Amino acid sequence: MNQQYSQQKARVERVEKQLNQIKDQDLENFIKSQGRTLDGQSPQQARGQFLAKINKDKNQLENQFKQVKSNSRLTLLKNSAKWNLGALVSGVLFIYIWLLTRWAL
Repeated sequence: MNQQYSQQKARVERVEKQLNQIKDQDLENFIKSQGRTLDGQSPQQARGQFLAKINKDKNQLENQFKQVKSNSRLTLLKNSAKWNLGALVSGVLFIYIWLLTRWAL
């Protein structure tokens, strides 16, 4: 889980870095090659929108990771409690059965 989060975070940061380094003309050409237009915006404004979307996605990714991590901890605690309670009940029953069969010694 940590590795997958790290990979996704690195991918987002790499895209963000590339977007910051790309020239305005190259950005405009890229947008046009995708069949879209700038709709009267400058390449800087488009870059700002892309960066805002990237930051939003990065925050969403971090929140999802925290939620999954929290849920997995809770699940582990629940499973641990079930197993420990089962072991305790089994131990008590084993001792009870042993006490009932003590006359056989």
